[in-house]
Amino acid sequence: MLKLFVYGTLMSPELVEALTGHRFPMVSATLNGFERLCVDERSNYHPYPAIVPKKDSTVNGMLLRYVDQGSQALFDLFEGGEYEVKVDTAHGSVSALTYVWAGKRDRLGGSWSFTDFEKNSVAHYINSVIPDLA
Repeated sequence: MLKLFVYGTLMSPELVEALTGHRFPMVSATLNGFERLCVDERSNYHPYPAIVPKKDSTVNGMLLRYVDQGSQALFDLFEGGEYEVKVDTAHGSVSALTYVWAGKRDRLGGSWSFTDFEKNSVAHYINSVIPDLA
């Protein structure tokens, strides 16, 4: 079982459950030394975030706990490659995996809002994006 730091679309318990069939325990967490930006996506996907290293920056997110290997494989399919980083929780620093942007930096810009995602895009991801992964 592993821990996964999520900072964007996967902060939605409904989306995580639609993708994996599970609801994982979640706690608030902070990732230091990174910033969250919006991907300038020129496809059918709604806006989504990415993180990149940036000194003196932080990203707030959630730490998913007790993630099994089958669910990790589905997260990998949904997100891409993962890296081990340190995240801060109310219980101190812990090791966790997260997804760090490996694409071109010129596709990143502006901010991304989880509130806007929940309001405008989560249904699209659950009904269109996740089924397209199969």
